[in-house]
Amino acid sequence: SSKQAGALRKAAQSTSAAVEQIRARMNALKMEVEGIRTLAGAVNISKLASLIKKVVHGEQVTVDKPIKRIAEAEDAPEMQEQQKAKFDALIKFTESAFDEVRGFTFLWQKELKQAVTREDILKIARRLKLLHELSVGYLN
Repeated sequence: SSKQAGALRKAAQSTSAAVEQIRARMNALKMEVEGIRTLAGAVNISKLASLIKKVVHGEQVTVDKPIKRIAEAEDAPEMQEQQKAKFDALIKFTESAFDEVRGFTFLWQKELKQAVTREDILKIARRLKLLHELSVGYLN
């Protein structure tokens, strides 16, 4: 019915707005990465990136306690070569995870425009909810 179609369109639109928010969050997280100077900070944000990646690919993730930002020392000590290599790898992984989510957000918006059933929308909305919980815990 046209009433159902209208309700579906409305749900798709509000979900699409939520997609925009998640894209903005991923940009904010990517900017956070630039401020990380310590291996502990890199390990921490890479855990977040790993969970976020799982959510995007539709895996079940439970957020029992949010991963919070660690305070970075202004003058972090120089890392040894091995630590530096690990740090660089973690940062690279983290940035690519956030970029991947950004890529997915464009895909989701396209899917939402073509949504035919409520389930089409819910599938995306569920992921957005988890992504919101994960990112807000870190950014706040």
